Order: sequence, then C-alpha cells, then structure tokens
Amino acid sequence: GLREKEQSLVLAYNNMPPGHLGAAVWSLYDPEDYTLYQRLKMFVHGDSSVDGNVIFFFRMSQDGVNFYEFRTALVPGWSENNWVDLDFAKMTELKYELHRRTPPDSLAYADTVDGHYRIHGNPSLSQVRMFLVGVEIDTAAAPDQLYSGEVWIDELRVTDVRKESDYAGRVQATARFSDFADVTASYQRTGADFFPLSAKTPSGATTTTRAVRVGANLQKFFPPSLGMSMPVSASWQNSLSLPRLKPGSDVILQGDAQVLEKTESTQTGHSASLSFNKSTKNPLWNLTFNRISTNYSFSKTVGTSPATPESQIITYQGKTSYDLTPRSKPKLKLFAWSKYLLMPGSIYNSQFFFLPAKLDFSGEIKGSNSRNVNQRGIVTSLRTKDLQLSGNAGYNPFSTIRSNYSVTASRDLSDPDRFKLSINPSKLKLGQEQRFQQRFDVSFQPKVISLIEHKVSFNSSYNEDSDLKRNVDSTRTTDMQGSLRTDVTLNFPLLFQSSGRKRPEKKPEEPGELKSPDEPDENEEEETGPGFITPGRVFGGILKIFTSIKPLRGSYKKDKKFVRRGLTERPSWMYVFGFADNPQAAVKRSGGFARSDNTIFTDDYLLDSGLQPSRNLDIRTAYSLRTQVTRGSTDPTKLKTVTFPDITVSLNGLETLFLFKSFTRTVSGQFGYSKKVDENGREDTGELYTRQTATSYSPLFGINLTFSNNIRGTVRYDKSSSFSRNLRGEGQSNRQVKGSDNSLKINFTYSFSAPQGLKLPLLNKLKFNSQLSISLDVSISGTRSESITSGRKSIDADRKIISVEPRLTYQFSRAITGGIKARWNDSNDKIQQRKHHVRELGIWTEIKF
Repeated sequence: GLREKEQSLVLAYNNMPPGHLGAAVWSLYDPEDYTLYQRLKMFVHGDSSVDGNVIFFFRMSQDGVNFYEFRTALVPGWSENNWVDLDFAKMTELKYELHRRTPPDSLAYADTVDGHYRIHGNPSLSQVRMFLVGVEIDTAAAPDQLYSGEVWIDELRVTDVRKESDYAGRVQATARFSDFADVTASYQRTGADFFPLSAKTPSGATTTTRAVRVGANLQKFFPPSLGMSMPVSASWQNSLSLPRLKPGSDVILQGDAQVLEKTESTQTGHSASLSFNKSTKNPLWNLTFNRISTNYSFSKTVGTSPATPESQIITYQGKTSYDLTPRSKPKLKLFAWSKYLLMPGSIYNSQFFFLPAKLDFSGEIKGSNSRNVNQRGIVTSLRTKDLQLSGNAGYNPFSTIRSNYSVTASRDLSDPDRFKLSINPSKLKLGQEQRFQQRFDVSFQPKVISLIEHKVSFNSSYNEDSDLKRNVDSTRTTDMQGSLRTDVTLNFPLLFQSSGRKRPEKKPEEPGELKSPDEPDENEEEETGPGFITPGRVFGGILKIFTSIKPLRGSYKKDKKFVRRGLTERPSWMYVFGFADNPQAAVKRSGGFARSDNTIFTDDYLLDSGLQPSRNLDIRTAYSLRTQVTRGSTDPTKLKTVTFPDITVSLNGLETLFLFKSFTRTVSGQFGYSKKVDENGREDTGELYTRQTATSYSPLFGINLTFSNNIRGTVRYDKSSSFSRNLRGEGQSNRQVKGSDNSLKINFTYSFSAPQGLKLPLLNKLKFNSQLSISLDVSISGTRSESITSGRKSIDADRKIISVEPRLTYQFSRAITGGIKARWNDSNDKIQQRKHHVRELGIWTEIKF
C-alpha cells in the first residue's frame, strides 16, 4: 500500500521566443535493434504554463541526421495527449512511401510529416544510436511573448514484442552402392523468425540450402593386384537467403521485394586422387609408382547479392607427394672390434643406420580467379596462383643421435613471365618467392653408464618473408630462432645401492647333525644387544640417507631470437641454421638509416632434486635462474628472474592416523612453497627499473581423501603475496605495490553405476547400463592490492568471490545422457562498491542415434 518513489527527467526552458527549440541528446555506446518490437512509449507531463503553443518532440536516429520523430502539442498534466506512442509499422510504412517517390540522389534530404510522425532522410530501427528529446515554441504563437516552463518525461520503453515464430530443420539421405559409389543429398532450412537457443535475435532471413554429393572408387575397374586407390567425387550446392527486412533498413520485404534483395550462391566442384601400393619386388615400381601420390580439386561459385549483383570465384588445387623413406633399416656394427679393447658394451654394441630415417618431398599449386560486379557496374577481378614446395628429412645414424630437417618455400606464379619449366636449371623459372621457412633440430644422448644421463640438443627455425605486398621496397624480413640445451642427471641412488651389505644365504643343516649349545649359528647375525651402536648400523644408516636422495637434475638452455629487416639477399647458411649471429647479408638503407632490428638472448639454469626418506614422503626442491636481454630501437633491457626456494612436499598414507582411520580409505597431503624475484633494468648501464618479489604457498595445505563409501574429496588452500617497487631515478615516482591472493577450494565427487543394468518390464532381453555422477565445488577467494606513492597509501583492489557449483549427471544408456547444473556466485568489489550475484540453473539432455 506504499507509493513508490518516482523520478523524471526535467527539461527546463526559459525565455524562448516562437520558432526556437531546445533539446537533450542521449548517445548509446552500442547500436540497438528495435525491429523485434511494434511500439515505443513514454510518459510526458506539461506544467500549467503550456497552452498548446509548446510542442514536445522525440527523435530516434543512427547519426543525428537521419531520424524518426514524434511530435505533440503539450497540455497541462500527465495527459495521454502528451504521451509518446510510436507505431513502428505505421512509421516504417510512411518511410517506404517517402522513399518510393523520392529520387535516389535526393534521399538524404527527404522529409515528410503525417500527424504526429515526421521522417527525415533514411533512418532505421535496426541501428538506433541516439535519442533526442526537446521542446519547440510554435511559430504561430504570439511573436512578442517569451515562454518558460518545465516538461517532465518518464519511462521510455518498447512494447508489443513481435511473437512470430518459425522453424529450422535439415534432412539428409545417403545411398551406398556396395563399395563402389555413394550418393548423399541434403536439404536445410532456417526461418527468418527462428530463434537459436543461444541467440538473442532471430536469423533475420529465410535461408535454404540444397546439396548433392556423388563419390566413386574408380580403382574397382582395375585389377586389385595394382594396389591402386583412385577415389573421385563431384558436388553441387545451392544456398538462397531471403531477408525479412531490407538490408541496412527496417522496411519489411514481402513477395517480389524479397527476391530483389536475395543473396544466392551456387557451388559446383569435383576432386580426384591417385596412389599405388602394389606388392611387388620390382625396384623400379617400388621407387616410383608406390612412392608417388597425387590429388586434385576444383570448385566454381557463382553468386548474387544486393551489394554485388554478379560474383564468380574459381579455385583449384593440385598436389603431388614423393616419399623416399626407406621401408627397412639396415645397420652395421662399426665398433664391434672395440670389444677386444675392453670398451663398454654401449660402444661395441652400437649400431650404425646408414640410410635416412625419413625423406619425402611434395609440391602443391593453389590458384583462384575472382570477378565481381557491384551496384554501379564497376568490375573488379583478382587472379592468384601459388606454388608451395616442401621437403622433410630425418637421419638417425645411431640410437643416441637424432636429427630432422624440414624446408618449405612458397612462390607466386601469377606473373607468366616469371614461370617457365625446363630441364635446364639455368632456364627454369618458378615465379617470385614469397616465403621461405626452415627448421632443423639435432640431439645427442649418450648412454655410457647408468649413473649419469646426459643429453645435448639444438634446434633452430628460420622464416623469411619477401612478399612484395608486405615489403614494397623488394627487401626481405627474416626471423631466426635458435636454442641450445644440455641436461645432466646424476642418479645418486644407483651409486649407493650396490654398496649395501647383503644378507648371507642360509646354510642348510645336515640331517642328524648335532650342534653344541655354545656354538654360534652361522645363519644368525651377531647379537649386539639393544641400543648398542656398531659400525654396521652406522654405515647402514648413512647408506639409507644417501639412497633416499632423488636424482640430481641440472639443465642449461640458451635461446636467441633475431628479427632482421631490409635484407636484399638471403643470409649465409650458418645464420639460417642458427649457428651464427651475423647474417652476412646486404641491408637496404632507408633515409640514410638502417631499419631497426630486434634481438633477444635468454639463458635458463635449473637444478632439481629432492628426498624420499620413506615410501609415503616425497620432498622436491628446485632452483631456477633466467636472464633475458632485449635489444631493439629503444634502450637495451635486461630481465632477471630467480626462483628459490621452490619446495613441494607430498605425504601419503595418512589414512592410518587416528583422525582419519575410522571413515577414510586413502588420505594424502600436499604442501608447496616458492619465492620468485624479478628484476628489470637497463642492460648496458646496470640501472634497475623495477624489482618484484612474489611468494606463493601452492598449496599452503592440500588434502585428498577417499571415504569409505567411495566419495572423493579435495580441500586445498592457496596463498600468495607480491611486492613490487619502482627503482627508476629522475622523472619517476617512487611507487610501491603490495598484493595478496588467497583461495580455498573444496570438491566432492561421487559416482554410482549399475553393473547389471536396468531391465524394462515386458522387455527382459533389453538392458540399459546406467551411471550417476554427483559433484560439488565450493570456492572462496580474495584479492587485495595496495600502493604507496610518495608516502601516500591507496587501496587499488579489494574483492572477494564465493562460488558454489553442484552438478548431477545421469547416463541412462550409451545413447541418452542428461544432467543438472547449478551455480551460486557472489562477488563483492569494495573499491568500486559493486556487488554481483549469479544464480544459474541448467538442465541438459543429449540423445545419440
């Protein structure tokens, strides 16, 4: 029974003479579409001073020049005569009639008035970007009088939602003629007013697609002994789209008007491929036909649309591949003689594979021809033809040495003067090279002794762009990356496991043999008595400590990256493979200055080890260091990152404790701590710009539990903090930033299945396997950040989030699966004083047939 507080926008006007107007504009960030509604309304109130000489107007526009307008002469109070009531159908019909009788070159100046409505230019309800409200003093008012007053407006709203519905569907049929041929036909329709489940607006056009595809295996006409594979196919597809509204407008189209604004395309195409896999001992056949495969495809698309009445695109592609990879791997024992020199078995047993592990080549031609005619009759055409050559090789002479190399070159064949085939290399022309790519990697992993594992690897990649579209001055832009890495692992446990004392084997007693009670038993260890320290016990304890040490792993990696611009020739092969830093290539000068290049050098060091004193306790620790130097057009910078300590602890077998023993089957715990320091500064002077220290407990504690009833649970709490400081000198404020994050995550899952299935009444022979899965996720997290600048403290972020997500999934059978998902999410941003609440419930079902 209480009256709710109501507020209105006030338009106050003072001392306005006849013929003058004033207005307020509201601009939208994004355009809005009102074509799904039929009316727009707003309440308008006139004060006691209005007497029919004050006119209120309301405009909708996309640019401020073209607009719809509603006008009314004001009377005192909240009278219905003052209210805005726009009928979109009547308004768009008025615009259609205006445009029908207006020459195209005068459309921008078109203007008409009919009752309360006014149309100016070419406005559209589908692209509303601004509203304008205002008052105008009627020109028929007393010319010597000035008008003052207030107009109140309230509740701008769209009403009468369009409730037209439509449907979408697709039908597909396939006919197979044994293993020789198949035919597939499909039809798909989407109505203009059809709403997809995830869309906020309908499609806006009635679209129909028809398609037919025919495939055949022509190898069936040839003897099977050839091992031929020759599939061919042909396809046809037509797509027609009839819009409900005129493109870029809000005028409803019907009948022939829709056909005039249609978008239609028809695509035809065919493809074929050929390869052989004949079982024969003929070396000529095995090295030619059995190694070559080809494929070809062609398509033609003819279309029409309001913007492009005529369009045609032809594309084609042909590819040939030649695989020379050896089918067998012959080998030799080159170092078998070293056995008599007492060399390790890893040397004299090593095998040499003299053939490449991989070798293949391919060439592919892609081309397209397009022709378009726009509304003004202007014809544009484009022709492209590209050739791509590629090769791959791999060579693994020994099991410890592996190498791979790949190269790809793309060339433009669209200029006939640059393309010529000839067996004479000096006359051969393969167009203008556009891109060149190369990759090389090699690794060496010797296996001499099991105590030490060592691996050295190197890889590089090179990319060159000489496309004239991106390099108008006919130069090359290159990008080279190289990486050298070495890894060493020292297996401490293997060093001490063989040093332990073995228990002597038990000596069998002879039948009937008598032994004196005072004679010591050779099968029993020496009795030392409780608590008596012996050298054997001390030595065994020391061995146990060393055998619990995990392998010590160390690695070093050096990366480099170079970006060179303006090269007039290809760099040296040492640079292309990443072995040298100097390209040794000429550079084209621009304006007397060389183009800026970028270089990045990165060094990574890593040490990793740990302890495992018992089967249930695992401790890992690591140290890492990274330095990165970047040189470019600005001052050289250096980034240094040190992570130490980095500790991870895992503890299993906690289910034996009294706290968990009665209700759990397995319990394990985790703990992690790391500290990272980042320093960023200038490389040549050593000046530091920033230093940031971050500590992380990930997790501070974590527990994984499996309860006696097979419910699994996880509780994890993470906490981290950071502190950064600006260390720059002049021109910079001494700013410090502190941040902290913490999160608590709880998860429970439970799955239940019926191994025997579910039998339906009257259908005893049918069984449906079912499975029920339930999960619950709870998350509580908080983020806080504060900064101190010149002694002044401010809080930059302070946010907390609570989230609860239960899920239930039920698999009734292999074909039917369903589930329910809910989400309860609350966030509180104390800095922006904004709270956000999400309540979500989703039900889904999946049926496969």
